[in-house]
Amino acid sequence: MEVKKARFLQQEPYEAIPECVITDKVFFQCFQRECIPEAIVELPDTGGPFTFVDATFRPGFIVDGTLNITPIDNTDPTLNRITFTLRIPFTVRVRNAEGNIISIDSFVDFFKDDAVRIPENPFDEFSFNIVLETRSEALRTTTRNNSLVLTIGTLVVIKVVGRVELVVLSLGYCVPDVCEEFVPRDICEEFLDLPFTQIFPEQLNAF
Repeated sequence: MEVKKARFLQQEPYEAIPECVITDKVFFQCFQRECIPEAIVELPDTGGPFTFVDATFRPGFIVDGTLNITPIDNTDPTLNRITFTLRIPFTVRVRNAEGNIISIDSFVDFFKDDAVRIPENPFDEFSFNIVLETRSEALRTTTRNNSLVLTIGTLVVIKVVGRVELVVLSLGYCVPDVCEEFVPRDICEEFLDLPFTQIFPEQLNAF
């Protein structure tokens, strides 16, 4: 199914005009790679032995009440130390001895202690937020006694974000196209419309 591009509520040729928008602006960002050598997931007491199938990770977040921001250098008020506990939730799927798939929810926490730059804020009403992005994967999985042991690699991006009003160039409003109704395919009808194909075996070459 072809998806059409949105049209602009403006006649061609398009003319870019400056407009004000309210958006989150990234004032500072940095990234780190973290490796958690052993994330322990307890397996069920019965139904084993279990075989690892896969692991699905959800976005990491700062645990409530753990974020602290303190100045580092009096001569550079933008340089700050931030500490927090980063939690990464994930779900592992294992197959039991009968071949059934079992899902187990878990998470891993680790402590972050980093230096970031936060612009000086002359207004009490304006605030900066610490925003995280994470990308995680299971690098290795082993079983130990009745536990699944995962080695998890995580890419962590730390952002200092503030909500601001910016001037951007705009081509106008977008006008969506009419939605195309989904029609289930008739597999028999598709088969009947197929071109005729060879039904006999290929002939052998004569020597």
